[in-house]
Amino acid sequence: MYPETDVPPIPITPERLDRVRAKLPERPAELLARLRRDHGLGAELVRQVVYGEHVDDFEALTARGHAPSLVARLLTQELPSVELKEGFEPPTSVLDQLLTATEKGTIAKEGIPTVLEALARGAPSVEQAIARSGLVGFSEEELVRVVERAVDANEALLLERGEAAFSPLMGDVMREVRGRRDGREVAEALHREIDRRLKARRGPGTP
Repeated sequence: MYPETDVPPIPITPERLDRVRAKLPERPAELLARLRRDHGLGAELVRQVVYGEHVDDFEALTARGHAPSLVARLLTQELPSVELKEGFEPPTSVLDQLLTATEKGTIAKEGIPTVLEALARGAPSVEQAIARSGLVGFSEEELVRVVERAVDANEALLLERGEAAFSPLMGDVMREVRGRRDGREVAEALHREIDRRLKARRGPGTP
């Protein structure tokens, strides 16, 4: 390149170069490796976080103590589905409150999209979005009653298929309780009820 003859050269000191290097963003490969190493996530999920431009929110939310896998799921799955439909972009503080509600058991992970949609429709807070979504006040006793009703309504299926009736029964129960109780809790309650019914039919003392 031909040098500019009308402008004197500007010397670049080593100190200035060091300052510039210190401010350079991480290279993509380094960023991917660091997120996998620091948070124990799979390669594909980390790629979705990075190339979906969620890194700032991801690091801000995990720094507040939220589980990396839950944060990544919120940012790369639940939130984009609402953004595409509503053009909704909640601030990090709102996402923080939503994750806190999930981790405290106020709502189940399955209820996150429903709460996000309520926020997108104008609910002024996470607490009110949860209330508007009908995801509050569902106790373990209520879960047991729902499970018992589902098994009662499908007694013939249980008699025919035994423990193999779990999958269709699980679908029935989840349609009623989705978002209000964690899927793992629902499965455990249903397994207990199926075991109880089958043992009752076999008679006392039967393994």
